[in-house]
Amino acid sequence: MCIKIGIRKNLRYPVLLILCNSLLDIDEIIMKNVKALTLREKLVLFSYYFENNTDQEIGKALNLKGDTVRKIRVRALEKIR
Repeated sequence: MCIKIGIRKNLRYPVLLILCNSLLDIDEIIMKNVKALTLREKLVLFSYYFENNTDQEIGKALNLKGDTVRKIRVRALEKIR
């Protein structure tokens, strides 16, 4: 069982603070939320946070405008939270 206690939004990588009985609970929550993302959302998040690409760089690769990429990234993060 987990209890969400807050989100640190002022960081580049938002941190979800959760009190859980075990690490397995956290893994289950993360995997469930990530699986709910679309392929495009997963690509945008991976490119931005793990490959350190800008929204414009990601947009060029996916044939999207940088602002559209930013919106996709923000919505995906909201889904994960």
